[in-house]
Amino acid sequence: MFDMGRIDSEKMYNNIQKLEWRNINSGKIYIDEQTRKNAISLRNNMLRLAETFANENNFEKAEEILDLSLEKMPIEKFDHYSIALGYPEIYYQIGKPEKARETAETLIKILQQKLLWYSTFDTKFNNVIIDELQNVLLMYKRGVLEQVSTSDKDTVYVKKLQQDFMSSMKLFDHLMEE
Repeated sequence: MFDMGRIDSEKMYNNIQKLEWRNINSGKIYIDEQTRKNAISLRNNMLRLAETFANENNFEKAEEILDLSLEKMPIEKFDHYSIALGYPEIYYQIGKPEKARETAETLIKILQQKLLWYSTFDTKFNNVIIDELQNVLLMYKRGVLEQVSTSDKDTVYVKKLQQDFMSSMKLFDHLMEE
């Protein structure tokens, strides 16, 4: 659904350059739930533009759009993490592993915090949290960890992230059948 329509990269790039972001990320204004929901479309469109530039081998503009998107709509403040999963992938694609790692680690930190919180629930609430718990685990394992595992050349770094994931899984040992 979020990939509908074509991207005219130069036209869209020019339109994004005209946006007046004002103080959206200053920390001085409250970003309510509706504003965060509306940001989904903008974040998604900027990721699609960056991906288009990457596919056109225009890595400089792809990086510029990714950086702008993260500067104006930080992952931590705008929720909807499933859409943000595209950042590490595109950064790897354009040869920016440091930035890919940074965004992957931001996502992992957020997902680990969610997992830690879900682990505090009594088992009688399993039916209430199970869907969200599965979603978080899926984003963590398939969304972030697999991207890093297939794209990052630093095997020590990848192994550390895999071990961190397994540590997070241990939070739920009490839910596993013996």
